[in-house]
Amino acid sequence: MIKEIKLKIHEYSILDLLNLLFFIITPFLFSIINLFEVDFFKIQDKTIIFYNYFVNPIIFITYFITLFYRIKNNALPLNIFCFTYLDFIILCGYILFSTFITGWSIYALVGNNYRNESVFTQLFYFLFFFFASSQIKNSNFRRIVINFIVFVSVLIIPYSFWLWGHVINPAAVMTAWQPALTGVFFNTNHYGYYLVIVLLLSAGMFINFSGWKRFAYAFAIIANTITLSFNDSFGPWLAIVCALFVQMVLYYFKDREKFLFSVVVFGLFIGVTAITSFWTLNVFHSIIKFIHDIFLVSSNSPKAGTAGSSRWMIWSGTIKMIKQKPIFGWGMEAITRFGKVQEVGYDRPHNEYLQYALFYGIPAAILYIIGCLSVLTKGFKGRNRDGLAYTCLIASVGYMLSAFFGNTMFYTTPYFFICLGLTFSLSFNNSIN
Repeated sequence: MIKEIKLKIHEYSILDLLNLLFFIITPFLFSIINLFEVDFFKIQDKTIIFYNYFVNPIIFITYFITLFYRIKNNALPLNIFCFTYLDFIILCGYILFSTFITGWSIYALVGNNYRNESVFTQLFYFLFFFFASSQIKNSNFRRIVINFIVFVSVLIIPYSFWLWGHVINPAAVMTAWQPALTGVFFNTNHYGYYLVIVLLLSAGMFINFSGWKRFAYAFAIIANTITLSFNDSFGPWLAIVCALFVQMVLYYFKDREKFLFSVVVFGLFIGVTAITSFWTLNVFHSIIKFIHDIFLVSSNSPKAGTAGSSRWMIWSGTIKMIKQKPIFGWGMEAITRFGKVQEVGYDRPHNEYLQYALFYGIPAAILYIIGCLSVLTKGFKGRNRDGLAYTCLIASVGYMLSAFFGNTMFYTTPYFFICLGLTFSLSFNNSIN
């Protein structure tokens, strides 16, 4: 009986795999669609339309049809009542309940003009991207997902550099600011968070696979590190450095044979960054500014609010709002909805954990953190089966570190939930090979 259920789950995971791959290749598809478009705001509008009216509906419809037949044919996962699933299910329920309390505003239903990230979009991160990837038990399927993410990231690099030299950004013209590398994303930070996932997956695959594959992953690391240097997002760069250090410690204690390769990857990332600095001093300037910002905050300077590109001011303003409504929060896009942009300094907290607390209340943020940590804890305790467990684990760690500096976005956050889901999947010894 158990074997039959596992085989049914495997069959449906093929459909989940196709859905995931469709999302993963969207950056490349979008680069083709916009190949000769140079107006920044037109590209932004097309991105919203492309994801919200084409990509997401297709994934949404096919996934829930698949889910219907999962339930009908008794093919729900055997570990459906495990702690992590229950935690995320309770979180989704709490998000809906808190939204009923704060009101179903236009922001809750469809999001704002810039992101179009609604409550339903955020629920979909858990209900599809995490759940679907967590049910992929086949080792080859897992490799396909990771390889697609890495391969697509390399494919969009030429377009990213071409766009950097040709895009017409009215905001840049008005402020006399030279825009950095954004690729198919709205700004540099979003591309940076994407590169966190990509680089850490490439690093993990480099460590765990040999032969020509190792050279291919090394090329992906070098190409995307160069891209990140020109991208000029320090938060993602710092998150990668910390995650690669965690990776070295992990392999030192868990798999000493591969520890040397983890050191090589760390050296490769730092080395390419240093060499690229002959053309762009972005990273070194950011390090100096980071040290200066720490001094401003620690000395309680009047200019402390400017630290972290004014993130310190944004975080302080967000915390003040959270204290006013700690249980159910303020609702989706609260800062914009209630006219607090001037007071806080930006329309979102630039910290995903504060974002959950602001939108849905502190309990929602706690549930989110506990759910993620439950997956990471199992990952650290588990074994590196088929060379992918630690790869997905470290990618998840890297994103969670970068989340201290950024916001959720409909085209970047799903990659985190895919990696977290794969980490969860690899934590249970029920693989079907």
